[in-house]
Amino acid sequence: MNYIGVTFHFKSDDVQNEILMAYLAELEYESFEEKDDGVLAYVQEPLFDEEALKELLKTNLSAMDIWYNYEKIDDRNWNELWES
Repeated sequence: MNYIGVTFHFKSDDVQNEILMAYLAELEYESFEEKDDGVLAYVQEPLFDEEALKELLKTNLSAMDIWYNYEKIDDRNWNELWES
């Protein structure tokens, strides 16, 4: 299964990370990696909906200065990668 990795950037604040991840989970994002300046979130490619993401940022998270970029991640053996 291919995934989309979306990197969200904002000034570091753990509360913002938790809030963002909670909303993204509602959009079926599966896993999250906290970074110094934001969050890297993964969603299955067929479930990625950029319009829903834009609406979420505009309506629910407009008080936070969040920007993002994304990339397609080809299918991998994630367990093998994690074990190495």
